[in-house]
Amino acid sequence: MSSPPPALDPNFCCSRQDALRGLLEERKLDAAFITNRHYIHALTGYWHEQTLTLAAVLVAPNGKTILVA
Repeated sequence: MSSPPPALDPNFCCSRQDALRGLLEERKLDAAFITNRHYIHALTGYWHEQTLTLAAVLVAPNGKTILVA
């Protein structure tokens, strides 16, 4: 059994979300919908251990981030 990754600093998670928002605006995209648990962890700090159930994060250019787990 693998151990969960280390806890992430929430400020760095927000910085990564802001960088993604910049890319979304630059490319004129409505949002990013992410289901890879490693990217979800990097963007939110949430680690989803169960690989057979879904988790997702939606990042919109308007500043909203929605985590569904």
